[in-house]
Parts: sequence; structure tokens; C-alpha cells
Amino acid sequence: MSKEKTALPMAQITRAARLFATLADPSRLRILQSLLSTGPRTVGELVEATGLGQANVSKHLSILHNARLVERRREGVFVRYLSSDPVIAQLCSIVCAKIERDVRQDLASLGGESSPPMD
Repeated sequence: MSKEKTALPMAQITRAARLFATLADPSRLRILQSLLSTGPRTVGELVEATGLGQANVSKHLSILHNARLVERRREGVFVRYLSSDPVIAQLCSIVCAKIERDVRQDLASLGGESSPPMD
């Protein structure tokens, strides 16, 4: 017997699509990766960590904040940004595991034995 899943309402599908669109930008993923791996950071620290320009980092942080993926915390004259949703870390882990599995399968089909390092 198979369990039938209830279809998501269109409003939920639309919100999911918006979330995935937010996550589809490589610069935003680099910022999130930095925050997830090292914890709260200022815009300047994120500029240094990602190699992106200050205006670019600020723009992407605003988008991530509006999507409720990062929080802002004021510390004196600084504002630190941090990942605000642990589910995003889980999602990134799941996606990265799939990519690594796909790379291994591609290499195996080409006769390779090991996967390249995933940065």
C-alpha cells in the first residue's frame, strides 16, 4: 500500500519557489556558507571572506534578511549578521551530499576512481 501525499496549496508552492530563487544566487550561497561555517560576521568580514564588494554583500544581506535567512545583531557601532534558520544548514548539507554523489557517479561512468575535493 502506498501513502498518498497531500498536494501543497499554491500559496506554499509559490513561497517555496521564492525561497529557492533566493538561494539560487551563488553570491548569497557564499555569504550563507561563510555565516554557517564561522558564525556571526560584519559586512566587512563577509567582504573579506567572500571576495565580493561591500555594496554587493550589503545588497545580498538585505535580500537574505528579507527572506528571513539571516538576522542582524547590533554590537556597538557594528552590525553582525548570522544565519537565522538551522533548516538552511540542513538543506545545504542535503544539496551538497547530492552534488558529491552525482560527481562520484559521473566519475565512475567515465572510469574515474575518486571524487575531486568539493570546496
